[in-house]
Amino acid sequence: MKQLYTFALIFIITTGMAQIPSGYYNSATSSGYTLKTQLYNIIKNHTDKGYNGLYTTYQTSDVDNFYEKDGSVLDMYSENPKGTDPYTYATNSTQRCGTYTKEGDCYNREHIIPQSTFNSSAPMVSDAHFIIPTDGKVNGQRSNYPHGTVATAT
Repeated sequence: MKQLYTFALIFIITTGMAQIPSGYYNSATSSGYTLKTQLYNIIKNHTDKGYNGLYTTYQTSDVDNFYEKDGSVLDMYSENPKGTDPYTYATNSTQRCGTYTKEGDCYNREHIIPQSTFNSSAPMVSDAHFIIPTDGKVNGQRSNYPHGTVATAT
C-alpha cells in the first residue's frame, strides 16, 4: 500500500510540474464538437519520440527535486520519501536495462497500463504519461501482474 501512495504522490507531483507551452491552447475557443476539433488540430501533428525516447523524457519529467533533491531519476519502486534511497540513477545515466542481476543494476520502463491494452501500438506503447522509470530487476519480478493490494509482499 505504501508503494501505491508513493507512486500516486510521484505521479501527482510530476503531472503538476508539467508546463503548457505559452499560447498552446489559444485556438481552443469554442465548445462541443467544434472544441473537440480544435483540440484535435492542436495535437494532431505531435512527434512520437518512440519507446527509447522515454529515457530523454525522464531527464526532465521524473527527476527527484522533492525528496533528497539530488536530481536522480524517480524510481517508482525504490524511491524512499522518508529516508535515503537504496540506490539511485542519474538522469543522464547509461544504467539502462538490458541486463541485470540484482536491484540497483539499472533502470527501465514500467507500463502502468499494459501494452496489450492497445496491442502494443504506437503512440500508446510509448506514452510517457503511463510509462515510468523503475528498477529493472523489480520490474522484471513484477512481470505483467496487475497492480493491487497484496496480503504479504515478497
